Amino acid sequence: MSDRERITKLVAEALGVPASAVGEATTSQDLAEWDSLGHLRILMALEDELAVGIDIETAAELDSIAKLLAWLKTV
Repeated sequence: MSDRERITKLVAEALGVPASAVGEATTSQDLAEWDSLGHLRILMALEDELAVGIDIETAAELDSIAKLLAWLKTV
């Protein structure tokens, strides 16, 4: 599974939306489910999946699939 597929699936599951609703260009502005609670769900899923901690400054910046993918390359 590619990183893009992995992140897309993780975000879709965290938000309770179909994977087809999430693409590389998707941002928090594109999905009503990606509100503050949805963002926390995504972050918690990332931390669980990758066994990492995400600091608050980084967490605030991870508001799109593209940014999540870029961040994934740094961990």
